Amino acid sequence: MILVNPEYGERLGDVNKLEGTYSRIGDFMKQKCGGYFGYVFTGNLDLAKKIGLKAKRRIEFYTSTIDCRLLEYELYSGSRAAPKEVKEEQ
Repeated sequence: MILVNPEYGERLGDVNKLEGTYSRIGDFMKQKCGGYFGYVFTGNLDLAKKIGLKAKRRIEFYTSTIDCRLLEYELYSGSRAAPKEVKEEQ
């Protein structure tokens, strides 16, 4: 399991500069964490989209008045689609 709580531009960090950070988090999880679950806690849903992965689950939280999410990602190598069956010719 990998869990990150990156800055989300509310108190720390510049939102425009954080786009690259979120993109790199997604790249790292996809390239290096196959077979694990990844979790990102964020208070900026627009930045969360920069991760570039589809969240399996989204859990809503509030930090004071900030609407936050704990995003769960099932990490795997390649495509999640089932392999196609090959028919033998007779």
